[in-house]
Formats: sequence, structure tokens, C-alpha cells
Amino acid sequence: MRSRSYSLLAAALCGIICLNICACSESKNTGGSAVNSESGVQSASDNKTEESSQESSAESNTEESSEESNTEESSEESKSESAANADDDQYTDPYSPAPLGEWIKSMAYNPESEKQEVIYWRIVNVDPDAQASVDAYNDGNNFWILEQPDEDFIKFYEVDYEIKYPEDYTASDFGITSSSLSLSAEKPNGRGFEKDGTLYLGVGSTTDVTKDTLGKAEGYPQPGDTVKFRSVYTMIEGETDYVFCLEYKDLNDQRVSSYAASH
Repeated sequence: MRSRSYSLLAAALCGIICLNICACSESKNTGGSAVNSESGVQSASDNKTEESSQESSAESNTEESSEESNTEESSEESKSESAANADDDQYTDPYSPAPLGEWIKSMAYNPESEKQEVIYWRIVNVDPDAQASVDAYNDGNNFWILEQPDEDFIKFYEVDYEIKYPEDYTASDFGITSSSLSLSAEKPNGRGFEKDGTLYLGVGSTTDVTKDTLGKAEGYPQPGDTVKFRSVYTMIEGETDYVFCLEYKDLNDQRVSSYAASH
């Protein structure tokens, strides 16, 4: 009887021990799983943060590149449209001529359409030493010869200028028959050039020397093209009080003059 009681007591103790062992084991497994789960969530969160940062950086770079591209395009557009933005009434006052390099809106006779059409012109450079250009012209089998003035204080100057033809300028199948402009160097007050009380006629008159100095173009210009020209003219040495004048007829057949600075 006592032996049986001991057996029952031993069995009960074994059962209690087994239950404690199982409970501890479950507690450890559950804790480990929770830690792993939190680690996984944290890792996923970090990945999303990194991906979001990379996407934001990529978008920022794309926006910056787009802005740079737009700035460059705007600069080019501004450059090409600067001539077209010239005003009809710009630079018609000899006391407020166009600065060097500034486009002037004028008109010229177009033999293709047989009417006056818009052109743009500007002075690019003025050189008080044009002897090389004069010599090239005189050696070019031209009809006229440029003779040195008798007065040693009257020199040959040269002026480089450009003509820009609008995109809608009338042209033939082969292009535009371009010609030089009849520019003249004039005093803003309209009076002639004089020295020591003596007026010198002919000073300021220009002669085109483009072919002999810049060479002949290979083809005809097209609408939208800019063409370079060069002319020489006599000027009293050291004179700076003068402007370049282009006289033309507008659509109403009225004579108009536009002016560009000489320096």
C-alpha cells in the first residue's frame, strides 16, 4: 500500500516537471519569433526609406537636368529671336543710334517679290586702318580705283556689318540674291565733315569690298541666314562724332533712315 502511494506521488511529480519544461520551451520560441518579426519589419522599413530616398534623388536630378536643358534652349531661342524683336521705330534718331552689335529693323527692295521687305542689319566692327582692304579691292579688277586722299589727315576706315534675312523673306529656288547696303558715315547733326573751317566733300561715303576681302560665298543665302559684309570709307583721322546711316523706303513709299553707332 505504501509502495503504491510512493508510485503515485512520483508520477505526479514527473508530470509537474514535464509541464514546466514545456512552458519554458514555448516561452523561448515565442520570444525568438517576436524578435525576428521586429527585425523583419525594421529591415523592410529601411529598404522602403532607401528606395524613397533614391527615387527622390532621381526625381531631383531629372528636374535639375530639365531646368538646365530649358535654360540652354531659352538662351538659344533668345539669341536667334533677338533680331526679330527689333522694333519698327527703333534707332531712327541719329542722336540715339543702335549700339555696336545691336540689330536694327529696316527694309530693302527684294527683286524676287519686287517690293520692299523687312531685313535686319547691325554694325559688328569698325577699324581705322583699312589700307589692306583698299589694296585688295584695287587689285581685284574692279571698275573703280580707290585713290588715296590728298590730305594726309583723311584716312580709309573699314566697317564690318551683317544682314539677317527673316524666315519669311521671299526667295527664289536657289536662294536670295543678296546685295550690300548703301551705308554712309554721317554727323548726327546732318552737317558734313570739316577741319579747321574747311568742309571736305565725299568723306563718309562707303565702297563695298566684301568680295575682295571676305571672299565670295559658295552659295546663295536662304531665308533665316545672316550674311557678312565689309565696306571702306574715308574719314578725318581721329573723328569719332559720327554714325552710320541706312536710308530706305517703307511700305508706304516713305523715306526712312535708321542709325548705328560707329564706336
